[in-house]
Amino acid sequence: MPSPNWHLTLMFFGNVSDEMHEGIQKALDVFTFQKSFLLSLNELDAFPHKNRARVLWIGVDKGKQELYRVATELRSHFREKNIAFDPKPFVPHITISRFKKPQDIEAYSEKVGSLGSATLAVNKICLFKSSFINGSVAYEIVQEVGLTC
Repeated sequence: MPSPNWHLTLMFFGNVSDEMHEGIQKALDVFTFQKSFLLSLNELDAFPHKNRARVLWIGVDKGKQELYRVATELRSHFREKNIAFDPKPFVPHITISRFKKPQDIEAYSEKVGSLGSATLAVNKICLFKSSFINGSVAYEIVQEVGLTC
């Protein structure tokens, strides 16, 4: 997955109708976001497990509580607006790759170990549309909402 496709998912809506898409955008327009914050990254991991990885991701260290707060507030807001979303628990991570066939990344992740002190500024929330094009996922930003300084 090319780095422009790396992302941190706060919520997942799945396939949505045009009407639902419009409702999601309107709900984001009226949502009050918190201040921007910093994230630091830690180790490589995978879903569902390192020895049969389908999704490779980087975990979040510093900023995890802020991410939980944003995700919790967003989910509550969308519940109040009766907009359905995937209810799976939020796991703060940045998705960096997807595998068509399960991979064993256990040895690779041990070699890489900790990612040191990589830090990112979180200053906006983006609504993405994902599409499958020629067997790969492409992401398109359809709305951005800035966090306050």
